[in-house]
Amino acid sequence: MRIYPPHARHKKPFQKGFTLFEMLVVLAIMGLILGLAAPQFTARIESGKLIETAESIATQMREAPMRARLDGRTIRYGNALQEQDDGLAQGTFKLDPGWTVRTNGTLIVSAMGLCSGGEVQLFAPSGRNKTIIVTAPFCETRIVDAPQRGA
Repeated sequence: MRIYPPHARHKKPFQKGFTLFEMLVVLAIMGLILGLAAPQFTARIESGKLIETAESIATQMREAPMRARLDGRTIRYGNALQEQDDGLAQGTFKLDPGWTVRTNGTLIVSAMGLCSGGEVQLFAPSGRNKTIIVTAPFCETRIVDAPQRGA
């Protein structure tokens, strides 16, 4: 039989585990870390989607001369094409809601497959953007970073 000193009789034996307060502190710290990291994570996702969409538009512009030759008609890309109806094919870009495209004038791809050249600007919902430079006469493309809106 063990004999305990008199002052140790009233103490509880050592318990394993964490107290509720310790768990709440850990959860609060984890919440703060996630709260600070989430905006950066979503910005990275949008940045990747911006690059992917810009590459898709650049590919579509590079393929436009072949499409124009196969269809035997001129294709135009521009900001206000809905107002123009002169029998020419209108090129459109497939974008997610909130994304916008602007061109500096109208990009024209002739039925012979020659391109007028110009710039296409792609804007993400956050205002980040990329510029696709289309070079005449064969619609060669180059994607460049554009300055932020309002900068």
